[in-house]
Amino acid sequence: MFRLQIRPELGLKQEMDSETKGLAAVFLANRPALLGFVTARLAGAPEAEDILQDIWLKLDGVEPSGPVADPLAYLYRMTENALRDRLRSEARRRVREAHWVEDFSGHLEDSGDALSPEKIAVERDRLRLVEARIAALPGRTKSIFRAARIEERKQADIAAELDISLSAVEKHLQRAYKAVIDARREYDAEMEVE
Repeated sequence: MFRLQIRPELGLKQEMDSETKGLAAVFLANRPALLGFVTARLAGAPEAEDILQDIWLKLDGVEPSGPVADPLAYLYRMTENALRDRLRSEARRRVREAHWVEDFSGHLEDSGDALSPEKIAVERDRLRLVEARIAALPGRTKSIFRAARIEERKQADIAAELDISLSAVEKHLQRAYKAVIDARREYDAEMEVE
């Protein structure tokens, strides 16, 4: 065992075995500072730990092809890029869900009057078709959709519970959203024909 002290002004010390080398050693020595860096940008969000875990997995598997002049600056850049990717992904998810809600629930908006019995019957038929499409989804996709949309659980929590990545959860949700939207379009097309 040896001590590696990278940023003495911050008091960041980490005891590591001799097998921990290179960027991984610098990462471990500066992990608290990197966590603070990410947490400050996410306003204390718990996703900060996930981002650092992703970086650790990248570092653990692959070392850069050549020497890194400033390993700490390299890690901060890596962290910032991972943070940007996460924020972009979250923004795309929010836009996608807003469009889905707008597309799916827009037809329910009325001028304030009560729904007619005919319109109630149409909406019930549409709901039955959507429920059938959701029931026909593969098991994991169906359970992720129900957890996210019905139980209103966070995607990150679902990913952690199922031990899958956040992007995998998003892909399952996209598949479910597509099934719901396709069911709505199919029903609307049938109603136009009649």
